[in-house]
Amino acid sequence: EGKLVVELADSKSKEVVWRAASRRYLNENQSPETRRKLIDEVVSEMFSKYPPGLN
Repeated sequence: EGKLVVELADSKSKEVVWRAASRRYLNENQSPETRRKLIDEVVSEMFSKYPPGLN
């Protein structure tokens, strides 16, 4: 299982202003290309919900 967390922080206050997390199962037999595609999909899905309130 893999977990990816993305946090965006305000540069002045250092406070986290947005956070997204995803947990997916990765197979150790997957090729690096397959894993890279999965990570790209997860990141795209995360940022489709940014900025909050526009969806």
